[in-house]
This record gives sequence, structure tokens and C-alpha cells, in this order.
Amino acid sequence: MRGWCCISLVLTVCSCAALAETSTEETNPYPRRSPLTDTSAPESDPFQRRGFNWGHLKLLPTFTYDLTYTDNSTRSPVSPQQDLVSEYGTGIELNLKPSETRQFMLKYDFGWHDYLQNTARDYASHRATTETRVRNILVEGLEFLLTDTYAQTVNQNALEREVLFFSRYDTDTAAFRTQYEYNRFAISGRYAYSFVDYFARRNSTQDYQTHTGELEASYALLPRRTILFGNYSVVSMLRAIPVEDFTTQTWLAGIRGTYSRLDYSLSAGYRRVEFTPVHQSDGGPVTTLKLAYAPHTRLGATLEVSRQFVEGVLTGTSTDTIVNASVMVALTRRGKLTAGYVRNDSEHKNGLRDVTLAYNAAFEYKLTRFASATWGFTRSERQFSSGSGSFAADDVRVGVRLAW
Repeated sequence: MRGWCCISLVLTVCSCAALAETSTEETNPYPRRSPLTDTSAPESDPFQRRGFNWGHLKLLPTFTYDLTYTDNSTRSPVSPQQDLVSEYGTGIELNLKPSETRQFMLKYDFGWHDYLQNTARDYASHRATTETRVRNILVEGLEFLLTDTYAQTVNQNALEREVLFFSRYDTDTAAFRTQYEYNRFAISGRYAYSFVDYFARRNSTQDYQTHTGELEASYALLPRRTILFGNYSVVSMLRAIPVEDFTTQTWLAGIRGTYSRLDYSLSAGYRRVEFTPVHQSDGGPVTTLKLAYAPHTRLGATLEVSRQFVEGVLTGTSTDTIVNASVMVALTRRGKLTAGYVRNDSEHKNGLRDVTLAYNAAFEYKLTRFASATWGFTRSERQFSSGSGSFAADDVRVGVRLAW
């Protein structure tokens, strides 16, 4: 999917709906900073989004419009077609915070995606998210987080390899997470249920649902700077055709922390997959390095490199090497330039190889406190060693965003 309320490409590679990271900044004495994703601004910033406030309730409405020129609207490997895509989006977010230990968030976004030259079918998109967080309940340092994210859309993202192209589907992820912190020690557990359901009957054999369990423990050797952690997760994948069911287990150990303005995380482990009906198994190593550096508010960069054994719903068994990098530069007080690059190189068990890559650049200019204009360019490619199915697409986008 090329974007929720806009058509800018999101530079991530994922296999199912992602659950937002849980922030423990307020209660954790050794939190993980996110200098690039922290969008908070000083109270004196005239361009800070304020919303509408009624006591403990805050209302945050948005409206977006994007016009995109693409030279391959259907991502076709043989007959690319040019088109203009007009997209409207509106959203509303409700935040309720009766106390520092209790928070509730409800968010809904609607989008309409119109292909002006009718090279593809127009479609609507929906996304709804809820989040309930309770801290310091029963005992100090105990936190509960309940989330649910539902989406209904059409996959037009060249980077999304685990959902069929140009197919309408809906997906939902419901999760419960609890965490307890005591001095330098922290332990957390999480359970999530998700599904992907295609609307077309011909695609129903690709429907699936997952049950995920995760347990993590960490110990801070040095406040903020050095945190040792271990993680175990198990994912049960239930396919529409039971003979294709499989279960994945992952063991990880690593170190993370913050040094000056650099955030780092390094982990390594092993992933094992068991194909349930046939009682066969396979596996391979998993290694990940994450870096985020923000020397000041005008400059920031992130880098994530991983090599891991993967069992995909559509892609099958492979060893993936993933590189994801981004840079943000605030050129002026009103103007911000961002650039990103992502590459996923998959080596399959059958000897085939496919590469998914994209790079983009975007400039955002704040017109007023609640209005901004954007310009962007995205290049996306899929390359297969067999030669069949490879394609490339260039997208140029202009848009406006209203966010009160």
C-alpha cells in the first residue's frame, strides 16, 4: 500500500500488521530514546501541533491531499502504464489522559484513491487504532498495554511481499502487553492475534491468521548506556490450507543503550521453523544492528542492517539481508528534507534470488501552524534472478496536509 492518506512509500519490509512500540520513557529509569521518531516540540515552537482540548480530552483532526504521477501504476513487468493518482484522506485522533498513569487513544483514518486515467480500479481505505495504557497498577513499575489495529485497503506497495498485489484485503492485530520494572531489571510479556483476509474468493486460499507469544528480560549494567537483554518469541501461522501451517521460534540475545546522542542495539540468535503437518523443520541465524544518531534537532540519521532466516507466507524459506537507512535535515525552521533507502536481498532455498529496493526523497514546508506542503520522489524496484516478474516504478508526488 503506497501510503495511508498519501502515496509516499513507507520504507519498511514487513510480513503482517506491525504493532507500535511501547514507550516506557516516563517510568523506566533506563529508557530507549528515539531521537528521530520523537516529534515533540518545545512549547515555544509556533509550528507545534496543539489540537483541541477539553479538560483531559484532546482532539486531533487531519486532512490530506496528494497528487502523484507514476510511470508504472500497476507495477507491471511487461506493460507499464502512466497515470495520475489523486488521493484524499481525513482522520481524527482522540487522546484521553485522566492521570499520568492512565491513557486511552482512539484513531481513525479514511482515504480515497482515484486513478484519473483509469489504469487501475479506484479504492477506499480504512484504518482504526485503539490503545489503552495503565501504569503503576497494583505495584510500582507494573504496566499494561492493550492495542488493536484494523486496516482495510489494497496492497500497492512494491516493498510488501507478503500480501498479494492489487488485492483488496482486511487485517487486524490485537495485542496485550505487560511489563514490570524494578531498579535495573525489567521483564515483559506479549501476546498478539492477527489475521489477513482477502475479499476475492479466488484469493481465499492465501488467508492466514497468527498467534504470537513473546517474552523479554533485560538488565541495565549502566544507566541508559548499557542494557543486556534476551528475547524469546513463538509464532503459530495457521493457513487457509492446513497442510501449509508452520510454527516459528526465535531466540535472541543482545545489548542496547544510548551513548551521548547515539542509540544502538545489537542482537544475535537463532530462528527455527517447524512445518506442523509434515513434521519437518529448518532454521538459521538471525543478526540485527540498529543505530540512530541525532546530534541536534536539525539533523538525524538511522541505520538498520540485518541478516536473518525467514519463513514467509508467500515468499517461502529464504535468508534475507536487509538494509534500511534514512536521513533528516531541517534546512530552515519551516522546511525539512528527508531521504531514505531500503534493500531486501532474499536468497531462497531453491537457489533463486530476488531483490526488493526503493529510495526516496521528500521536502516538507510548514505554511502555518496547522498546514504544510510536501514534494517527494520515490523509485521502487523488484528484481528476480529468473528474470520473470521484475519491474521498476518512479513516482513523483505533491501534496498538502492540514493537521490541527
